Amino acid sequence: MALRIQVKGQPDRYVVVGAKAITIGRDPANDLVVDGASVSDFHAEVMRQGQEICIEDLLSQTGTFVNGEKIAGLKPLAAWDVIRVGTTEIELNDPSIARRAQWMLEVRLGERVEQRLALSGSAVIGRDPACDVVLTGELISRRHTSLEVDQNHVEVTDLNSMNGTLLNGRRVSHAEAFHFDELEIEPYTIVLLQAGVAAPSPELSNRTVVKNANLTEPREDATEVLSILGSAARLVERTGILGDATIALTGGPYRVGRAADNDIVIADPSVSKSHARLEYAAGAWHIEDLASSNGVLINQSRVQTSLLADGDVIGLGRCELEFRDG
Repeated sequence: MALRIQVKGQPDRYVVVGAKAITIGRDPANDLVVDGASVSDFHAEVMRQGQEICIEDLLSQTGTFVNGEKIAGLKPLAAWDVIRVGTTEIELNDPSIARRAQWMLEVRLGERVEQRLALSGSAVIGRDPACDVVLTGELISRRHTSLEVDQNHVEVTDLNSMNGTLLNGRRVSHAEAFHFDELEIEPYTIVLLQAGVAAPSPELSNRTVVKNANLTEPREDATEVLSILGSAARLVERTGILGDATIALTGGPYRVGRAADNDIVIADPSVSKSHARLEYAAGAWHIEDLASSNGVLINQSRVQTSLLADGDVIGLGRCELEFRDG
């Protein structure tokens, strides 16, 4: 299969990437036509620049986003990057490279969540304003720690910081971190969350593989990570279709449906291939029906879009998911 630009969740809507530039927009003359009031007639252009594939916004009204960040000028693309024009998500699909897991960073100061950020590929954490994740404080080095997504884990590297990086209570120079693992960069706590993955059981909660580390004694409170993350929004499956799973929600957006390329897959014939979309915006979680066959129900009432409140029961075909916030 050739490298292509593909509307996420819709394998029949794509354009093969070649030497010719690809335009994206609402006008039928575009190579990839994306309808929607928030999409400009000619919204963005994807092109080859030497060995790289780049995207450029064509002075659209609402802007073009790559992995959640608004672009300015030419932006190089990597395999499985997610482009957003209006409310439509488009991927650079490369079948020769495994899809990167979607990760989020939840930055906490004490009990307060300071930031929730998507982690795409790599990021540097530090005090320098040029860092991808900027933390303030005298104990933080200008370039303190780097993170690199590698399939189902994140590579953590301390950048010779003054006060070190702790992973699940252990000081590390280089280590592998997994879903629900916790970094400590004083005075901050950073929780690593893999989207759409259920919370680990207590016996699996400490899965860190240390490659090259200076070890300290582990924390006495081994349940602290789970208790902190217990306050995050999540979906609890109530009908057994997913094996009574609990799915952490870490910022999204998430597409939910039967097709394997959804963020949350519900493999049941009563669920549409692309059934619903979950998104956190303006301080609340929202759900939207994506023209599904059986609709989206909130507490037995069919909705097109709806805010979610703690305890709401979402019906997607035969599957019921209880939304818990906090």
